[in-house]
Amino acid sequence: MKRFMLFTLCAIFAGMANAQNVQVQNSGDVIYPTSFRVTPPLREIALASPVDKDKDFGGIESPDRTHRPPQIFNYTVADGSQYGDDKSVWQTTMGSRNAGFKAIIKNWAGQVASGFRPFDPSGAAGPNHYIQAINGTPFQVRDKNTGTVLLTANISSLWSPATADDGDPIIMYDKFADRWFISQFGSSGNSIYIAISTTNDPTGSYYAYTYTSPQFPDYLKFSIWENGYYMTSNQTTDRVFCFERNQMLLGNTSARAISQTFTTGT
Repeated sequence: MKRFMLFTLCAIFAGMANAQNVQVQNSGDVIYPTSFRVTPPLREIALASPVDKDKDFGGIESPDRTHRPPQIFNYTVADGSQYGDDKSVWQTTMGSRNAGFKAIIKNWAGQVASGFRPFDPSGAAGPNHYIQAINGTPFQVRDKNTGTVLLTANISSLWSPATADDGDPIIMYDKFADRWFISQFGSSGNSIYIAISTTNDPTGSYYAYTYTSPQFPDYLKFSIWENGYYMTSNQTTDRVFCFERNQMLLGNTSARAISQTFTTGT
């Protein structure tokens, strides 16, 4: 555990090397899964629990968003040409781009969720598939070459018992491991739900994890690095999470996460 924490914290500090006056608020909290399961193949789940596309979710929204205080960053920007006063360096015309980027490769209509605005879509493309998820939280697996919908399911159906589909879904394709990553938050109990495909087939089975955040993980965002899945979210403290990627890919029931808080850079 000590080696995992030390390696993770070093990675976080390296990414913040250019920030000024960033200070660690605590020594870090190690988090273990509160639940884990290997799901049946997603294609079977989708058939057994079809998505109610007409369901009205009532416009569920995080209560924190209504009265959240604005963020304040304590720094000033010096005046000078390097900050935009030198008009000779302004871009006044549209730049050019390679002709190969002008044509749309594939295009199809996305999903629509009843009762949720905005849809907050998230999607990722793999070698042969594209997955899109929206608030609600239905997601679709498509054939990337044809756009054909292979299945539609709720993210909640990956857990047993099924979780609430509270929103802010995240879809990623981990190209380094050739796996799929699906996540959403849970408004009850500050839950973080993460599912990792057991193979490169997004319609197959998943390792489904539940973690508990010290605070509500609103609008969570993830990135992939070789030593972990990193996460930030709208919380009252500047908190960074790192999930033990190598163990999650193996389906380890005790795959850990570490969370660390920092002061705001100045």
